[in-house]
Amino acid sequence: MYSLWMGLVPAAAVPGVWGHLASNGLENVGVYGAWSYLMALAAHDGDGGEALLTALTKCDNYSWCYELNMFDATMTRESWTGGTMSHIWGASAVVGVVNGLLG
Repeated sequence: MYSLWMGLVPAAAVPGVWGHLASNGLENVGVYGAWSYLMALAAHDGDGGEALLTALTKCDNYSWCYELNMFDATMTRESWTGGTMSHIWGASAVVGVVNGLLG
């Protein structure tokens, strides 16, 4: 996802790399990796925004919905103990919508 986002994938390989990335979803990328994942999807129009929209709206163990429901994660506070470490997590969704869905 990092090489795709940063434009380091050769043009001929972009569709395959994008497709592989989109099929994997946000699974195991973590809150910081979510930013790069969304930016990689948004950097190339692989499917008109469907994969990005799915990443933003799904509600499994690797989703914004899960973080909100299980950990009360928000963009309004951050702490290392007894709270949430979610500032990049929250910003990822906003930038994903603006860059990937609105253009």
